Amino acid sequence: LAGPALLLLPADGGTRAASAPPAPAVTGSPVTPGPDPAVFPVSSGVIDGTAWGTGAVRIGAGSARCVVSDDALGPDEVLCFDTWAGTGASWAAVPSQPGAVRATRLVGVAVPAAASVRILLDDGGTVTAAAVGTPVDGRADFFAAVVPGTRTVRSVTVLDGTGRALGPALTGPGGPPCRPRPDTACAVPK
Repeated sequence: LAGPALLLLPADGGTRAASAPPAPAVTGSPVTPGPDPAVFPVSSGVIDGTAWGTGAVRIGAGSARCVVSDDALGPDEVLCFDTWAGTGASWAAVPSQPGAVRATRLVGVAVPAAASVRILLDDGGTVTAAAVGTPVDGRADFFAAVVPGTRTVRSVTVLDGTGRALGPALTGPGGPPCRPRPDTACAVPK
């Protein structure tokens, strides 16, 4: 109710509930939600017959350096790397959703000098993922890959265009990623 309820007696003697006087009509243009933010492709592929894809997106202040995936491995997944200090790389290993093909999505950000990253997995296997520059953040390139099974990352090595390491293998993700919610942004970008 817009205001306190009043008990009014109608002319016929019965009773009925009514509310306070109506609010004045709103004039002007109605408020409409803005368009969804642009998503820039980072990587895609097929694992065990299931298509996957990951893109980079800027959701807004505090969620400005994000990756988004909306596929059978994980619908509407968003991870933001706004706490990353901007050196080396930062990443996350995300298992697929229950009921999906058992796989792990490896996503992250790297310095713009990176052409790719080499990801060392818990079983000693490696995967190389391209580092993709997008308009989302000129201080970060984005990467994504999917591997079968539930995996963890031992290290990430940032590589230049010739495949040469731009520094030592990184064994820590360089800042925890955040999962923004409609009512919560992640952090102020660094």
